[in-house]
Amino acid sequence: VFEEIHNNGIKIYQFPDGEGDEEDTAANKKLKEAVPFAVVGSNTVLELNSKKVRGRLYPWGVAEVENTEHCDFSTLRNMLIRTHMQDLKDVTSNVHYENFRCHKLAGVVSSPD
Repeated sequence: VFEEIHNNGIKIYQFPDGEGDEEDTAANKKLKEAVPFAVVGSNTVLELNSKKVRGRLYPWGVAEVENTEHCDFSTLRNMLIRTHMQDLKDVTSNVHYENFRCHKLAGVVSSPD
């Protein structure tokens, strides 16, 4: 999978190295090892052993969205919302928005009147 990502020039999130305490470093290392995340999405609630779960029904069984043995949704959600939200905001503002703004400004400057 990493070879395909590299060969196609796909940029993926780079987790910070050595920032914060040992606990943060260990958490980032664990998240790096989980990349690329395998996520199953579903808007269906199924009843499984008298318990309601969000998941997908396949001929071989059920893939549960919240079950970490079935998918990385919970890990990805926790990373985005709980542990790396500020970094997500900073990258969005400092990189993505600035690239968008520069692209738009370059279009305004180079367009003929």
